[in-house]
Amino acid sequence: MLSVETQGSGSGGGGGSGKLTVEVSLNGRSVPAKIVPDGDNRYHVSFVPIGSGVYAVRVQYSGVEVTGTAILSFWTQPQ
Repeated sequence: MLSVETQGSGSGGGGGSGKLTVEVSLNGRSVPAKIVPDGDNRYHVSFVPIGSGVYAVRVQYSGVEVTGTAILSFWTQPQ
């Protein structure tokens, strides 16, 4: 599970007023992700791996990439 915190700044950028989107992919193949608000501009993001490899996780808030959230996560199937 990935935890994401968003903060608004400037005019019209107040936290909580925009839409959080998360794109998870494995080798260019989209992987469904679940986003659960945790209050106070925090969200929990989870996904079920579809195979071994490096997953790219990209988070956007109101169409703008959230700083520090271009994440690569490696997962391998248990033996």
